[in-house]
Amino acid sequence: MNKNFRFLTILLLSFALMSVYACEPAPEEAPQNAAKSDAQAEATEPAKLAKATKPETKLAAKPLPPIVLDDEGEYPWYNEKIGALKKGQTTQEVEKILGAPGQKGDEEFMPATGEYQVFWTYKDAGINLVFAASEKDAPRTLAQMSLFAPATLKTQRGIGLGSTRAEVEAAYEKPTFPPKQGAKHSRYAADESNDGQVVVGSAYGGLVFYIEDGRVSGIFLGASAE
Repeated sequence: MNKNFRFLTILLLSFALMSVYACEPAPEEAPQNAAKSDAQAEATEPAKLAKATKPETKLAAKPLPPIVLDDEGEYPWYNEKIGALKKGQTTQEVEKILGAPGQKGDEEFMPATGEYQVFWTYKDAGINLVFAASEKDAPRTLAQMSLFAPATLKTQRGIGLGSTRAEVEAAYEKPTFPPKQGAKHSRYAADESNDGQVVVGSAYGGLVFYIEDGRVSGIFLGASAE
């Protein structure tokens, strides 16, 4: 009887100890894993920093094509574009590009040119336009463009408000080519350029870049003299 009791007691104690051992949580390895993660982060940090501070490779700007003079040896200003605007476009074509103007003037007759002109203003975009027709109330086409602050449009050779005078002269190839025999005006009218403006073409037709503090402050395309 006593032997059986002792045996049963030992068996129960063994079972209890096994149950307690089974319920104990496994030893935590988090600190070791955390240390390992911190070490990995520290190892990759210099690589991330090097990647972040690595200078970006910029693509070189494509060189501009050389200017080709027209048959009279002059700069073909009538083919020049400012943004998507070009001399000869109709009022409908311009409205598709810019929308309706903020201000539209009345038709006026210009004795100097013999044309009927209408002025459009896009003040918020920094654009003034002149449309002209040879007859009153006839369909008009774009004859002149002027840019002023805050205009962001650029010429087809990449010049806009804020460009430097040096950039203008490089883009439009100063010094000028000598005019061909019989040309009325030089392609780059150096005699019409001064500290306050660079004239590409002439007052009879061309581009005028107005310069303030060495930078372009305004652009005019068209004929300012007849």
